[in-house]
Amino acid sequence: AVKNLQCSPLTLRRYTLVFIPFRQNLLRQGETSKTDALDASRAAVSEAGLRAELGVVTAQKNESLGQAEGHKRKATLYEDELRQVKTKLARVVQEKIRIERDHRATLSLAKSFD
Repeated sequence: AVKNLQCSPLTLRRYTLVFIPFRQNLLRQGETSKTDALDASRAAVSEAGLRAELGVVTAQKNESLGQAEGHKRKATLYEDELRQVKTKLARVVQEKIRIERDHRATLSLAKSFD
């Protein structure tokens, strides 16, 4: 059972001056703590999202670098093949010129026998 407590106006005034501001301060701190906790939670979620996104971007970058390296190798192979084809073409052109020269010489020789 709760007893009916009586207090003097001076005690009540002290209570009002001391306890109520203390209580309000505690409530503000509690609200601040809630806000800080929410901010920290949001920051943690945001950081986790950024880390996940960074992982995806890093994987994409690595894949792109691998593809670029493969394309670079293919380009080098094609350049080598192109050099070889140009060398063969130069030989074929020289051979064609030689054959045409021999053909003209043969025709000239054949005409001289007539």
